[in-house]
Amino acid sequence: LISQSKAILFTYNGESVLSSGALIYSLNFGKPIIGPNVGSFADLKDIVTTYNKFEEIPYLIVKPNKSACIQYIQENDWKKFPHKFLSLL
Repeated sequence: LISQSKAILFTYNGESVLSSGALIYSLNFGKPIIGPNVGSFADLKDIVTTYNKFEEIPYLIVKPNKSACIQYIQENDWKKFPHKFLSLL
């Protein structure tokens, strides 16, 4: 069903989410993603469209993100993880 949709909407309560495995999984579909302006959604603001209140959702300008998703996935795959992790130490 996700592959047939025009966008992916996460209606999480912002105060209850820090990270979302569903968000990371959804990047693979290359669809516009809409989520609360917190946690991993806020971290990926260049890729996803965020909202602060549910009332904003109908008025959002949704970012097309297929190429940004592909780039993010390529830059953050498991093969590169050890090098990125060690560079932080």
